[in-house]
Amino acid sequence: MKLPETIHHHGKSIYYIDFSHLKSIEEITTVIHNAKTYIRNQPPKSLLVLVSISMMHINTGIKELFVDFITGNRDHIYASAVIGLNSLSQVVFKNTIRQTRRDIKAFQDITDAKNWLSAKISLETARLVAN
Repeated sequence: MKLPETIHHHGKSIYYIDFSHLKSIEEITTVIHNAKTYIRNQPPKSLLVLVSISMMHINTGIKELFVDFITGNRDHIYASAVIGLNSLSQVVFKNTIRQTRRDIKAFQDITDAKNWLSAKISLETARLVAN
């Protein structure tokens, strides 16, 4: 189990949360707790977040943990991306997004996700400078 970490891509900081290959609710809860503590202490709309759920076990209890986690982080996240969806997790992801009303973009490739996140903040910065 890896703890969440800040990675850098094209000069932008991205908070990376890796749930890959986690099978137990205890492991997933630990990662969520660590991430939640960090995220909820950040300024509003300040974070780019990348989440990997490749090969992660998903059940109803885990889905509910994610709903609470995603909903509670809303105010602190500027943009979010997820990688590692399979057909089952894609269905759960779509339902979770609908339930939380969050805009989280799904990618198959980590580089594409990092490129999108770093470009997203760059576009907003360009808009602010132009105004």
